Amino acid sequence: MALGKEQEKIDQIIVKWNEVYFQWKQGSKDRIKRIREIISIAEFPEDSVVAGPYKEPKPTLNDDIFNEVFVKITEYESLNQSQIEKNTRLEVLEFKRKHISDDKEKIEKQLMKLSTNWSNYPIPHENQSILESKIDLFEIELEEINSNSQYQNNILNQLKISRRSQNDMLIDIKNEIVEKKKKMSILGMI
Repeated sequence: MALGKEQEKIDQIIVKWNEVYFQWKQGSKDRIKRIREIISIAEFPEDSVVAGPYKEPKPTLNDDIFNEVFVKITEYESLNQSQIEKNTRLEVLEFKRKHISDDKEKIEKQLMKLSTNWSNYPIPHENQSILESKIDLFEIELEEINSNSQYQNNILNQLKISRRSQNDMLIDIKNEIVEKKKKMSILGMI
């Protein structure tokens, strides 16, 4: 009878082991799935089975392997999110720049009409100081438009440079992850 109880305890331990192993395996598969979102070649290794009367599966992945990979994945996702935000800001700035450029072209066309057809306009009845003030205001407005356009172009160029730099960083991180995956494959860890 004592042997039957011992067999029952062993069977319960095996059932618990199988439950724990199943949870571990499912968690590992979920982690591999997350990794696969970035590295398409990531796979869960096949189970290795220990020879014996119960043919227990033996875990082949150590959870510590995932920590380093997830640090890089988090960095990748953070950089990717930053890039998306910068792209959005670039689009907004590009729209503003185009709007300012369109306004500038309209004003320049109006000024060209005024300067080429000046003889067709009636002589103004305002005194000279008022006319000079209006001219000064138009010149100031034109300078502000030019200055704003130049400022927007500078910001746009800076964001484009920053975006290129982040793209390079994303590629480097992805290459590191692929390299580590290859090393882990070579070492038989995956």
